[in-house]
Amino acid sequence: FKQKTAYEIYQCDWSSDVCSSDLPVAWDDLGTAQRVMGQHEQSLASYAKALAIRPAYPKALCDRGAVLHEMLRLGEAKECLELAFAHAPSDVEILLTSARVLGDLGEVDKALDRCMAALAQQECDRTKAAFAEILKLVRFAGEPSERLESCIVRAISEPWGRPVELAPIAIEVLRTKADLDRKSTRLNSSH
Repeated sequence: FKQKTAYEIYQCDWSSDVCSSDLPVAWDDLGTAQRVMGQHEQSLASYAKALAIRPAYPKALCDRGAVLHEMLRLGEAKECLELAFAHAPSDVEILLTSARVLGDLGEVDKALDRCMAALAQQECDRTKAAFAEILKLVRFAGEPSERLESCIVRAISEPWGRPVELAPIAIEVLRTKADLDRKSTRLNSSH
């Protein structure tokens, strides 16, 4: 058996042998290609075909959630990503994608939990992405909470924290906090 390519599926070319377990992957790949080209509705249809074959396919659920997020259909995106998370709770891509959606929905604590879970997976190439999400949460929340600050300190102190790469993000968080503290002090002194 050979894996059917996304192009073959898209062209309805069924001439090659195909293993049915490869079909969800191919539909997901096609959906991703369509998403990259800005064809959101078509990509949703491709992800739906992947999920019709394998309903609990975490990658297709995550990819579908990401497209829905791009389309600003946040409730649907959250639903897809929560299902993906239920099937693959340690998948870094699912954790970070769901953190973005949760953050945009204002669910900062839950989003932070997902970011910290992503960092705990120790995939160094994704560390910067996780910290970028944490910084976005800080900005969204309006002020760095003690919990956000302690998470940043904890993550930087971990051996996998790669302080050199994370220093600019940590500095940005501290600057944001300092700016907010100055504003708060000015407001309190003017009263």
